[in-house]
Amino acid sequence: MFKTILKVVGVLAALFVLTIGLLIGYIFGLNQKPRSGPALGHGIEQIADSIATTYYFEVGGGKVVLIDAGNDPTGAPILAALKSHGKTADDVEAIFITHAHPDHDAAVNVFKKAKVYAMKDEAYVADGEQAYGSPLSGLMGKFNPHPFKVTNPLKDQETVNVDGLNITAYEVSGHTPGSAVYLADGVLFLGDAASIGSNQKIRGPVYLFSTNAAQGIASLGALLKKLEPRFHEVEFITSSHSGTLPGPQGLSALADYVKEHSAN
Repeated sequence: MFKTILKVVGVLAALFVLTIGLLIGYIFGLNQKPRSGPALGHGIEQIADSIATTYYFEVGGGKVVLIDAGNDPTGAPILAALKSHGKTADDVEAIFITHAHPDHDAAVNVFKKAKVYAMKDEAYVADGEQAYGSPLSGLMGKFNPHPFKVTNPLKDQETVNVDGLNITAYEVSGHTPGSAVYLADGVLFLGDAASIGSNQKIRGPVYLFSTNAAQGIASLGALLKKLEPRFHEVEFITSSHSGTLPGPQGLSALADYVKEHSAN
């Protein structure tokens, strides 16, 4: 009898995991494919790490800046990209984290010499002290499995210069407590604050993965207002899991999404 119960429990658990996997697959299937759309230009390389994307900039003095740090805790895809440019982990000067989910921060600790930037409201999530608080995190892990120290906490609309590269951080809380969007070298890096659908419309933060999806939508509206004086600088927008759009098209799609969902 006990063995039968164990078998039934095992089958139910397997079905549950399969259902969650299919649901996640369906959600990502609504998006453009990762790294699809126009090339970002400006010497910005998109490093593929499963469904995740890490962005690579070479800056002054031959140093490297990364936006996010991938899904692989060994950092293998990033290290391979560095090697292709004649670089090593020690050449990474700074890492700017959009948010502390494990498919975006897994390899932070591989880069021992890098300064680590994230919004100050994300710091306790990053180091594993604060739970994610999303509907699925109770099943997939409440805390960051790859804890790291934010050495350089950022304020909303703060601009940092790293060896000649200016990066402006905008807080877009909601997907996580301190999610960030970055504007650098003509590209607006959305992280998971928003994604680009296969129909090239913008979708806001996914409820199941977000601490507060409604707050995330409000944050996108606030982002547009903060960005308005700099719209002319945005040549592309890019989302970690769903590729790229030309800047004017992407900003228009983002405004359409905010208008539609703010009215509800």
